[in-house]
Amino acid sequence: MIVAWESPDSDGGSPITGFQVERKDVTKTSFVSAGRCDPDTFHFKVAKLIENNEYLLQVLAENDVGQSDWTVLDKPVKAKLGFGE
Repeated sequence: MIVAWESPDSDGGSPITGFQVERKDVTKTSFVSAGRCDPDTFHFKVAKLIENNEYLLQVLAENDVGQSDWTVLDKPVKAKLGFGE
């Protein structure tokens, strides 16, 4: 599954150094790290998902000052294979 986002409106006075992505199966209670990407990348391929399970995804920006608030999907999305009939 690929999650994509737009560049933040503000960097808080310090250039963004990267983004952190987390995923959560809706049947679980907490998010787990899906990975990180560099500051010029605005998409991330989330791996290790179970087909037909629903997931929430969240992203935050990081810089030398700290971390932004999480941006969370409004609704869960169902994991599906990217190929098939």
